[in-house]
Amino acid sequence: ETCGTLHKMATPRVPLRSRWCIDFGNKQIEKFSPPPGFLTNVQSPSVKELAQTKHRHAWNIAIGHAKSIPMNLFMMWMVGNSLSIWTIMMVGMMLNSPVQSFLNLEKTFERLYEPGESFIWQKIVYVLVNLVGLGLAAYKCSSLGLIPSTPSDWLEFLQQNPAAEHSAGAVI
Repeated sequence: ETCGTLHKMATPRVPLRSRWCIDFGNKQIEKFSPPPGFLTNVQSPSVKELAQTKHRHAWNIAIGHAKSIPMNLFMMWMVGNSLSIWTIMMVGMMLNSPVQSFLNLEKTFERLYEPGESFIWQKIVYVLVNLVGLGLAAYKCSSLGLIPSTPSDWLEFLQQNPAAEHSAGAVI
């Protein structure tokens, strides 16, 4: 339908054309000014700027897990050293997150790859940050007694010393 037929019941008071209607068949279309904040002279970024942006984004990805380390430290302090469902869930989450990050290392940086670009330093930092998270989880497991780290944990495998004396009961 055209703009003139939008008002089927035209009366002398209601014009046939709405003031919001634009007739695209008319060649004299008004030129509208751009909205506030719209820039018409924007230049596309250069190849160097795109590479810098990718490297900055790769560094953000690399240190992203470091932002969760203070939260994990606080949670470790809050749950204490007693075994409970909350402690086990927290330790499980702390173990699972770095392991999943190691397994998805290539997928994480995949979208940034360009031929000839290497993100080796970002990957090294990413792995080191996740190793710190894994170390925190191992420390918490050790403080809970879940890791056998003392000699008393291995008594079962120690050689028994031969007895120096034997005694037997007497029968009267």
